[in-house]
Order: sequence, then C-alpha cells, then structure tokens
Amino acid sequence: MALQGVDEKSLTQKEIGDKMLEFYRDSARKHDGKVEAYWKDAFIILMPDGSERSAEAIREVVLTDEVHGKVDEFMPLCSLYYSKVTGKFTADFTDEDEIRELVPVTKALAELTKDIGEDRETKLKMV
Repeated sequence: MALQGVDEKSLTQKEIGDKMLEFYRDSARKHDGKVEAYWKDAFIILMPDGSERSAEAIREVVLTDEVHGKVDEFMPLCSLYYSKVTGKFTADFTDEDEIRELVPVTKALAELTKDIGEDRETKLKMV
C-alpha cells in the first residue's frame, strides 16, 4: 500500500522510506493529524522437542502527521509517532523512556523464556 504498487526492488532504501513516511503522514492527515495505533511485537521459540512457544506485546502509540527528529530510512515511522506510555517521540527518548516503552516486550520475552534451561538437555541445546 505505501509503495503504491511500485516494486521495491526498483527503489533505493531512502525512496522506500520516503514513500512510507508520506503514506502514513497522509493517513494521519485524514484523521486531523493523529491516529491511535499500536505496535504488535510477536516472538516465537522452537523448542528442542519440536514444540513452539509464542508471546506477543502491544505498545500503544499515536501516529501523527508531524515529522519529529531525524528520519531513519529503515524505520521512518519512528519520526511520526509518540508513545502513549511516555508521551514522547522516540527521537526524544531518554534511556529510561526506552525502558518504559519496552516493558510489554520485556514481559512477553520473560514469559516466553520462563522455565527454559531448567534441565541440562535444554541448556546444552540452547548454547
């Protein structure tokens, strides 16, 4: 959608980032400059016995039409949203802000990895 049908192989990373930035700025503009949104981070581990464990984390943000800070061509949306947890754009995050923002990720990973390594076989296969 953001690339409007253009094959990404024909674009530079900067061109892809610019198209993504404009697509999401336009989306926010259509909603008076702000859109409630969230990041859904998903994690999965394949266990030695073939079973799987998965977890996900939700990080609520507000997407805006305002470019804030330097645009990262690989992650252009980071300059368009602010965290609902901190009330700050990522360009303005302190280390403490980043830790607060990532609490749901930390909790999901802790849940995902609990009990791993309790037996010697699992420990050896993890190395």
